[in-house]
Amino acid sequence: MESNTAMITGPIALLASSWTIFKTNWKILAPIAITPTVMLLAGQFIGMAGGLALFLGFLVSIAGIVFAIAMAPALIDALTKIDNGSGASLRYWSQYKAGFKFFWIVLGLGILQGLIILGSAVLFIIPAIVVGGFVGMYLFARILDGHKGFSAMTESYSLVKGRWWKVFGRILCFVLVYVIAAIIVGLVDLLFAAIFGNRSVISVVLALLLQVILTGAMGPIAITYTYKLYVSLKSTRMSGVHTGTFKKWLIAFLVIGIIAVILIPLTGIWAVFQGFQIGHQSVSGLDSATYNPSLYDSTNR
Repeated sequence: MESNTAMITGPIALLASSWTIFKTNWKILAPIAITPTVMLLAGQFIGMAGGLALFLGFLVSIAGIVFAIAMAPALIDALTKIDNGSGASLRYWSQYKAGFKFFWIVLGLGILQGLIILGSAVLFIIPAIVVGGFVGMYLFARILDGHKGFSAMTESYSLVKGRWWKVFGRILCFVLVYVIAAIIVGLVDLLFAAIFGNRSVISVVLALLLQVILTGAMGPIAITYTYKLYVSLKSTRMSGVHTGTFKKWLIAFLVIGIIAVILIPLTGIWAVFQGFQIGHQSVSGLDSATYNPSLYDSTNR
């Protein structure tokens, strides 16, 4: 196995590059990112009216979930066009149209990844973190390079192999940046609440606006950061990485995850049934103790 001695891009450079791209293209990237959040918030507010509005709010929330699934491929496609020098031609609906082409693919891969992570989590949390780190680039492998199913995840593994801690550190670095940004937004929200009142309409509107701004900025930056990391991993990948054993582990974890999904509801139903039986036996025992014919007859004698 030959290794590429070139270093993958560092977290500071990734953040700087991501911010530069967002600053230049925020007018298209931010609207794509905030659409699902706006829909979900709108669905909640509409549903609060009750009655028919509750059903309408539910439909709007479902639409928000649908757009959330299409958002990531829409942004990734936009980033490839920006890298190719055609960022000026980007249009909101055209990007979401490109994103919806991958809707079922993203949904299917997301379910596949979820079952694999669940299956690995059965063996305690550490294997789930390790597997999650290895397959974390699967979406980019699918959208950018056309790898399907397990191939997208083994491609991700081949890129991360030998550099798991470096990739984990870069992802953790961005998470810390996001947490700091969220804390700042939270402090500003508290300031508004102190000025206008905790439950005032102005405070609620400003809090929602801050949430949308945070999503509109950090969402595209997160996707761009990971996109740039993926490109860097590809350009410095190790040659000759064998993925057969890892794929077998993925299949094993998938099977365990499917079994867990089946057993967890059945276990819950069994627990409820057992609780009902115990409660019924307790009530029956109490009734027997309350009315015992032999005790009643002896008392009368």
